[in-house]
Amino acid sequence: MPTINVIGTVGAGKTTLTERLHQFTNLPVGYEGQSKVLDDTTRKLLQRYYQNREAVALEKNQYFLQQRAKTIQQNALQSQFISDRFLYDDYLLAMLNVKNNEMTPSQWITYQQAFRSVEKLLAESHPLSDDILVYVKPSFETALQNIAQRGRQEEQIDNNPDLKTYYETMYELYNQFYDDWQKSPKLIVPSSKNADLKSLIDQIKALQPAFKNL
Repeated sequence: MPTINVIGTVGAGKTTLTERLHQFTNLPVGYEGQSKVLDDTTRKLLQRYYQNREAVALEKNQYFLQQRAKTIQQNALQSQFISDRFLYDDYLLAMLNVKNNEMTPSQWITYQQAFRSVEKLLAESHPLSDDILVYVKPSFETALQNIAQRGRQEEQIDNNPDLKTYYETMYELYNQFYDDWQKSPKLIVPSSKNADLKSLIDQIKALQPAFKNL
């Protein structure tokens, strides 16, 4: 299942670009939490996480790993696929918790063990070299505006001022991850709303032969 892996920080516009690509290509999609709209379980978990990241970090990270494993298993037989949340997004966000001292060393070891199992599942489903990484990278200020506009109270800087530093660190981690990524072709999309989809698909086809018939 060659996959278009759409990645980006909170507020980048991953789901917006994923939905536009789905409508343009009719490829099946795996969304964060299996849905464009977060279900009650996912939403309540994220609310608890933003209220107390240190207490909920491991639980949250393990939960999303389980979601990723389900997506991989459910779509293993698809010929092509769009992913709104890549496995390595989860790893980055766990690293963010470690960087912010919100996970203990023992919790990090526990998470890494679980991650490697899901990473193995992904590797068994198809070679990553058949994928393409699409990094949605607006300016940091635009990402903050998007977070404010979508209105999830637990995510708002006005309610929790230290979230700005949290988001800044996340943004830097994504930039570094993209720079270091070598497992598949990759490209940057500055705006999910204004992206020229025909041009984007042409780039994907040029960079990744697995999508040449898209």
